[in-house]
Order: sequence, then structure tokens, then C-alpha cells
Amino acid sequence: MNSLPPRKALKGLICKELDKIGPCLFEELMKCKEIGHPVPKCQAEANMNIHTTVACDGCGAHPIIGVRYKCCVCKNFDYCETCEERLGHEHSFIKIVRPEDAPTAILTGVIDNEQMP
Repeated sequence: MNSLPPRKALKGLICKELDKIGPCLFEELMKCKEIGHPVPKCQAEANMNIHTTVACDGCGAHPIIGVRYKCCVCKNFDYCETCEERLGHEHSFIKIVRPEDAPTAILTGVIDNEQMP
């Protein structure tokens, strides 16, 4: 009877299970809210870049600390730095480093593909 040593058999089982769940594991890690949020280096830096009136539409962080990404098309859609890096969105963003730099209005032109010749 040719059986594998216990370590090799266990390794084989682990590899088999990882092959099953591997494709979706990375996607789940990228969506994880607890991993990767930027931590301010000092209190002065944190005070400068707190977007107090804005919540992240990806992870729900409120306020957004650090860089804020505002959708150029959607009326009220923002991502924190981590969600902008990890999650997709159909429109472009503007990068807002300091809250006082946020625009009061954004004018966007959208081409309607159905009406093009």
C-alpha cells in the first residue's frame, strides 16, 4: 500500500482547498473594511485632512481622513483613499487633499451613445 506520509497528505489537502477558494479569496480581502485604512502620521496632519461632512460610500468611514475622492458625475459619491484604490466605479474622480479645496460645484458633460450616428 503506497500512502503518503502524514505531512505530505496534509499539505496536499491544504493545497487542494486553497485552489478551490483562491480565486475569490483575493477579492474578499480587497473588500475588507478593516485592512489598509491610512493612519495619520501625527495629530497636526490628521487635523489638516479631515473631511468632516463626508462619508465614504465604499466602507462607510465618517469622517474621511486623508485624501477624499469625489465622483465627477454622481451628485453625492465619495471614496476614501483605500476604497478608491480597491473598489471600482464607473466614473472619474477628483482628488481632494484638503477639505477647503473641495469644489462647490462640478459641471460634467455626458455623451449619450444612443443618440450618436
